[in-house]
Amino acid sequence: MDREADIGAFQEGTSLSFINETYWIAWRELKRYLRSRIGMISRLLQPVVWLGFVGNIFSDTRPLLQSVGFPSGYLDYMTPGAIAMVVLFTGIFGGMTTLWDRRFGYFQKILATPVSRYAIALGKVLAISVIAGIQAFCILGIAFLLGVQIGTGVLGVVGIIIVAMILGCGFAAVSIIIGTKAATQEAFWGIINFMGLPLLFMSSALFPLTLMPNWLASLAKYNPLTYAIDAIRFFVTPSFRVASGVGLQIDILTVLAFALVAVIASAYVFTREVQRSI
Repeated sequence: MDREADIGAFQEGTSLSFINETYWIAWRELKRYLRSRIGMISRLLQPVVWLGFVGNIFSDTRPLLQSVGFPSGYLDYMTPGAIAMVVLFTGIFGGMTTLWDRRFGYFQKILATPVSRYAIALGKVLAISVIAGIQAFCILGIAFLLGVQIGTGVLGVVGIIIVAMILGCGFAAVSIIIGTKAATQEAFWGIINFMGLPLLFMSSALFPLTLMPNWLASLAKYNPLTYAIDAIRFFVTPSFRVASGVGLQIDILTVLAFALVAVIASAYVFTREVQRSI
């Protein structure tokens, strides 16, 4: 009995230790983000430009959107796309900290401690997820000032932030895999730049899938952004359900599955590469 109690206490202590380690890694990443005011502002400027300028430039496309069942103007349509765009680029740029930590010797210091390698990867992913949620909330505020109404109210805002955070987890994990495998910053940025815009344009962020060529619309259905945008668009305009055509629950489950697979893969790749470097 005493031996079983000791084993239980050890397992409980190990679990608490892992959670604590993950928390402090995430907190360090968040502090680095909050200290970079220029970075915070620059990440928000791009969607502001898209909402303020592009949204108004294409304001005359309302009849075209109504022809596919969307009841509002283009600004309402592209707000979910702008949120997804911020989350996408926040997530895929997040892995850059892995290269910085390696370059400035942080990894050598933290790897000399008994901190779990899985906690390092998971902490980074969680921090980027929280940042994605904060930025999604900021974009919603800007959209509201420009006249966009959230059709599902406060619960819809909560739903949007949750979807944004899940999506941020997925792309942050993908970015950490790239940051771990990339030998140089040039290689990292080359891969990221190749990924970012194609993923954005190959989704329903800017135009409905029914207005795209068939081959592009087919590819968009394999893009996790499409399902995240579809879910966010439901919370903004619940009367429009044409994008993925699979329902809100399936949209969220698809994004969740993408994030889960990506996080598991990033933890495995990160831990394996770290062990090789020791």
